[in-house]
Amino acid sequence: PHVPAAPVPLESPPCSLCGSEDFAVKIPEVRDEITGRPGTFHIARCQGCGFIMTRPRPTAEGLGFYYEGAYSSGADQPGEIDMRGFYTSNAGQLLNKLRTATVEKVRIPTAADRVLDVGCSQGFFLQAARERWGATTTGIDLDAGSVAQAVDQDRCAYQVGRLPDIGFARDAFTLVTFFQCLEHESDPVGALRAARGVLAPGGLC
Repeated sequence: PHVPAAPVPLESPPCSLCGSEDFAVKIPEVRDEITGRPGTFHIARCQGCGFIMTRPRPTAEGLGFYYEGAYSSGADQPGEIDMRGFYTSNAGQLLNKLRTATVEKVRIPTAADRVLDVGCSQGFFLQAARERWGATTTGIDLDAGSVAQAVDQDRCAYQVGRLPDIGFARDAFTLVTFFQCLEHESDPVGALRAARGVLAPGGLC
């Protein structure tokens, strides 16, 4: 079936790693099969270093179109995903146990830790981090609806946006996580650089 063109500006930037503009399309005309939002995109490999990225892709300003309202709590509107229903299910709770266990393979956090979860959705991993480690938590997400419906808002600081665009202080966090998020970043290398900037010496990302 015909898919309408993306209703937002697109860009085809050079490789985030090596700066090359020589790309080979590996997966053409990828569509949003989950929420059904319009537009087709190519997955391309940089011929210089092998880095894989969406190209063309929405600009940073246009990316919000694909996230706004997509992860609400109700899933009673077309294009919405019931994230609250998932994370409160047995499968969702198990996933967050696995996430905390993944962190603990490197270092067991304590109440002295300050955790930033990038792409936090409605904050269920951060809830698990507080319960398990007693850590101070902060979450950011592109979807304003998810942040508005996030859990424990009196115990966790939430913001809408991308990490490179939010003015966190240097060394503000001792742990930065990107669970199921980094692959959604328009500039993953820039996001990791921003994470390094807010990560305290000896911190974990």
